[in-house]
Amino acid sequence: MNKTVAAWALSVTVLGNFAVVHASDRDTGHGSIELRHHAVRICARGEPRADILRNGNLLIGGNPVALTPAQRILTLRYYLDAHTVAAAGAAVGKAGGGMGLKVIGSLFSALWHDNSAIVDHTTRSQQRRLEARLKDLCARMSALRAVQDRLAAAQSAFAPYAYLRRSDVRDCLKGISH
Repeated sequence: MNKTVAAWALSVTVLGNFAVVHASDRDTGHGSIELRHHAVRICARGEPRADILRNGNLLIGGNPVALTPAQRILTLRYYLDAHTVAAAGAAVGKAGGGMGLKVIGSLFSALWHDNSAIVDHTTRSQQRRLEARLKDLCARMSALRAVQDRLAAAQSAFAPYAYLRRSDVRDCLKGISH
């Protein structure tokens, strides 16, 4: 169970760069990705904000950036991938909360039936469920990083906003039993 708790805490750390917001900008260190009503906002330290709109338009500091059709495909992919990472993060949070409730429930059941194996069985099954959600999150984060890198290579104006690193994806997988 300790590995699961560590993995869940790691996912919360990784997801610290993602937020669903409707108000002001915020600086979270080296950057953040914020899901807004019709845009994905990327904030990078020392840079004006970048917005990718759901139609694929890229705005940097509120100014439109000219895109080729191939670059627009990448901005659309980035927009979609950022949303799938957020959805996967929500699934991790839900699974983590569900795990806690199920384990607490199994404690009462174990006391009632005088059988501690109930807690072990529940913990293991919930751990597998949470780890599956974490693996999905990490895979989606890896896909977002890949499209980020392709977009930064194709459109130099986006390069300062490509702050997800290989180590972010690698760290996402730490603590998950394979």
